[in-house]
Amino acid sequence: MICAVLYAESFLLLDQQLQAALNQGSEIIEIRLDAISNLNVEHLSNLIKKYNDTDIILTLRSEWKSTEIDPPIEGRQSLLKKIINLKPKFLDLEFPLDMHLISSLPSETTPVITALDFEGMAKIALDPLLDLVLKINKKLIVKIAATPNTVNDLRQIWRWAKILKKNKLDYVVLGMGQLGQITRVKYKELGNVWTYGRFDKKEGEPFLPGMLFIEELMKSNPISSYHLANIGDISENDALRTIYSELFKVSKIDGIFMNLPIQTSPELDQMMLWFEDGLLDGINITKPWQVDILDKISIKDSSADIMGAANCITYTKDGLKAYNTQIEGLKRSLEPFSLKRIKRVYIDGTERIAKAVVEVLKDKVETIVIRDELFSSGNDLVDHYDTLMSSVDSYSDNYDLIVNCNKPVKGFENVVMLPRTILENAKLFFDPMSKLNIKSPLKKFAEKNSIRYIGGYQFFFNTALANFELWTKRSIPNSSINSDLFDPFDDEIDFGFMLNY
Repeated sequence: MICAVLYAESFLLLDQQLQAALNQGSEIIEIRLDAISNLNVEHLSNLIKKYNDTDIILTLRSEWKSTEIDPPIEGRQSLLKKIINLKPKFLDLEFPLDMHLISSLPSETTPVITALDFEGMAKIALDPLLDLVLKINKKLIVKIAATPNTVNDLRQIWRWAKILKKNKLDYVVLGMGQLGQITRVKYKELGNVWTYGRFDKKEGEPFLPGMLFIEELMKSNPISSYHLANIGDISENDALRTIYSELFKVSKIDGIFMNLPIQTSPELDQMMLWFEDGLLDGINITKPWQVDILDKISIKDSSADIMGAANCITYTKDGLKAYNTQIEGLKRSLEPFSLKRIKRVYIDGTERIAKAVVEVLKDKVETIVIRDELFSSGNDLVDHYDTLMSSVDSYSDNYDLIVNCNKPVKGFENVVMLPRTILENAKLFFDPMSKLNIKSPLKKFAEKNSIRYIGGYQFFFNTALANFELWTKRSIPNSSINSDLFDPFDDEIDFGFMLNY
């Protein structure tokens, strides 16, 4: 079951939110009453009666963290006693604060005994909570909501669920925060009675990291759905989630994509063990783990060996397999352009993405020139491809393709760092690096001089598409994607998280 949490300053707004949540598919409703300054019990009774056929949990929080913890509500205990007199189907009671009220609950009311820790796990005292609930001769539900800050904390949530299940209790064990969102998706595996989903971006319970929408949870529910995740240091809501949500939509398969921040190498080891056990169906790797992950995966595709890093992990019958789909992503990005017209290539920089460029073009062009102060024997790129030429040894200004593989220099983000004569003679720019919340200066130059341009976003999208096809075994033509959906991201993202710098 999916539970939506309502939160509003009036019963009229609560009524509207309740209808919206039910329309979206919520099967149980939690009404947070602590936003109402003057709680009218009669109005509450009328709302409950109006939705008599709906399972409603009434909650009056003693404190709540959004940006700060609010002080306890004055007169909260007396309000709870008035709410008890309404004989609600479910009533949330906080452990240990409200335990004295259990004996006054009518037989019609099922208590949801809740232990909370918004900051971490330390406030959850399972043993005394378990001792108490096992002595209560009444149907009840135990709810534990804590914030896992490490993978070990995540393991603790699974341990709590196992203990509660062993004691034959009904329970909801929830991980808050970005890392905890996997517990909302895997609630059935945890044995939870329900999970929590948002029905609106702005309405309802104040948003905290890790919250997911009802629609996302419904699509992650079926046995046939795909559970995918990014492991790395990126924000919870970013272009990756937008892209993969659209790919699920156009491929007409159910699934969800999550961002899981992993902080240490041992945590990464644990996550890989869980992945091998079937926790996830595919993993995207971003910084800082694209190189380190190779030491933790036994089966490697040639693309990962060539690039010296992996950005995609798949589950196979023989074990986990590492890929680097940036090579395939670049191939797809170049497909709309005639490679036959490209004879001479100029690459500015030797960041790892330069390897993908050379690998794709080495047998298709006549000359590849590299400009970089590190161009010398001992450079990984140069040692691997001995046919490359240093810009120091090249005196030509005529290059068909210009590739920007240098990280933007702080203070010079708006400056094109290449000679104007080289730029003016080019037929095509490939610019994966210069994305720092501004339109790339190379793109501005391309538009002004009518030169064809491949931005970082096209490359980024095609790389993500290659990942998706490896995970799902579905081939998706670019023509099926609504490109307008991604316009807000174009040239407004620093793609360093994908390129691992």
